[in-house]
Amino acid sequence: MNTSNSNRPLRMFQEDRGIDNNFEPEELLYRRFCPHEILGDRLAPDSIKFPDWSVNREKYSEPHDVQFPSGSNQVYLCCGIAGFSVADIPCKVDTQGIFTFNIEHNPKFDNYAHSELITYKNGVSGKELKNFKVSNTIKKTFRQLLSDKSRIISEPSSTGNCINSKQIIN
Repeated sequence: MNTSNSNRPLRMFQEDRGIDNNFEPEELLYRRFCPHEILGDRLAPDSIKFPDWSVNREKYSEPHDVQFPSGSNQVYLCCGIAGFSVADIPCKVDTQGIFTFNIEHNPKFDNYAHSELITYKNGVSGKELKNFKVSNTIKKTFRQLLSDKSRIISEPSSTGNCINSKQIIN
């Protein structure tokens, strides 16, 4: 696979920087989206992945950096960009155990700002548990709460499916 990153902004590369899990409540988190993933002026609840979801953090990126997928020489210029703050992440939804949602910095070699919104059940992440099951009610509640807080930063430049209209950079 060609992983040329010649058009990727230099700020995106990890280089010798370590993990920084100090997130301020007002720090924005960015996510790219396709046109069919919006509902009015926010992300549609169904476009919010569960149990874990990748985002870029404002502290180390610009909003449009999310258009460069990690480990790829593709760029999704047609996608829109949405954001929400760390404080907007729901604290817990607890009908079948205690569910918490935490943002964790998970840098990639070509995307230092990459972070993940991780779901925990009774203090253990889905990555640590086999058969991590979450009811549809929990998923729906989480997605709706986060959708209500999200906002569109940049509208998509296409009405098609961005995943099928990516641009290759060299």
